[in-house]
Amino acid sequence: MDDILSGATSLTSAKRLQTDLSKLLRRGGFELHKWVSNHPTLLNDISTSEYSFEDTQSNRVKAFGMLWNPQLDQLTFKVSVNKKDSLTKREVVSQIAGLYDPLGTIGPVIAKAKIFMQSLWLQKLDWNNNLPTNVLQVCNDFLVKQPGVNEINAPRYILSEDVTKIELHGFSDASERAYGAVIYIRCVTHSGLIQTKLLCSK
Repeated sequence: MDDILSGATSLTSAKRLQTDLSKLLRRGGFELHKWVSNHPTLLNDISTSEYSFEDTQSNRVKAFGMLWNPQLDQLTFKVSVNKKDSLTKREVVSQIAGLYDPLGTIGPVIAKAKIFMQSLWLQKLDWNNNLPTNVLQVCNDFLVKQPGVNEINAPRYILSEDVTKIELHGFSDASERAYGAVIYIRCVTHSGLIQTKLLCSK
């Protein structure tokens, strides 16, 4: 079953979208459920049993491979790793694959993980053999820092209100070990306020 992620510029248009989607899919025999919104009015006519929260304490829900907090309208990560006395290449690759970041919010972290994976391949280690002690130390030093990305909060809505001008600013750089690119969005409001936010990176 797939989820639908959408938005609107006003409460009126959001309610219309909600109604139209429900009617359209109901005609095909599909009943929409697992509702979540950053505007409580949209949930007024929906049973609380139809809400969809990944973390009931903080009311977060999965979105874009991350967690979305509707109240704060922010995207966050949920990474948990365990430092171990022994690890195989298979286990390391599995843990690194858990760093899913489609928007590029933690691009530098992903780049460091890929560099470490390259070093594993260069050592021609077997998938199921334990890592050498020196490699294990480097791996654990990296892994134990990963829960730190859970402290990163990215706004879901990146535009500013009353925008009169939008610019995209791109930057890239490379070294012997990696290359990267990033795009920022720069919004200028009617009052002259300037806000710059990370759009994506790779």
